[in-house]
Amino acid sequence: MDLREIFACSACGVPMDWTQARLRVTCGCDRGGALAADLSLRRADEGDGAALQALCMRFFHHTDLIAWGQKYEIAECENLVAERNGRLVGLLSYVYQDDCCLVVAFAVGGGEQGRGVGAKLQGLLEGECRGRKIWKMVLSTTNDNLPALYFYQRHGFRISEVLPGAVADTLRELLGGEVPEGFGGIPVTDEIRLKKELSREGSA
Repeated sequence: MDLREIFACSACGVPMDWTQARLRVTCGCDRGGALAADLSLRRADEGDGAALQALCMRFFHHTDLIAWGQKYEIAECENLVAERNGRLVGLLSYVYQDDCCLVVAFAVGGGEQGRGVGAKLQGLLEGECRGRKIWKMVLSTTNDNLPALYFYQRHGFRISEVLPGAVADTLRELLGGEVPEGFGGIPVTDEIRLKKELSREGSA
């Protein structure tokens, strides 16, 4: 499987896969500029099924994902997408459970990262939550996913729980053997859960 579109080097633009990626400290001067006018955000519809599956396979290797101890099929979730020139470049999948919104999957394609696509999708979902009087958002990621941990904490999420070994155990069960390397070659072992309390300021 070709995974080279997961990330693109911020310096030279060369596409890379999950294990080749590296983090570096910058001042933000190379973020690639503001969003172009041809980016649109919308709710996914029935015609997006194949594109949603392809995006999930590229990022997650499968379309059924485990979040907070439960398995979800992307097609059965609610989905917001970012689209540029007729191509899906971002995805935010979620479900509503009782008094909270559970984010199941969040992905932005290589070459689009660092340009505000994720923030726009996040803002759109938060607006929807407020409209439904939902004031809490939760999600989980893995210990190796440093870009996700950076993004989520930058956007108001706080770590609420760490489950050591939970992801490794689940992956061994699903894969029947050794756990693959994660971001930058970091072993995938732990589940990290985060939550965000939405502000009620200005709500009716």
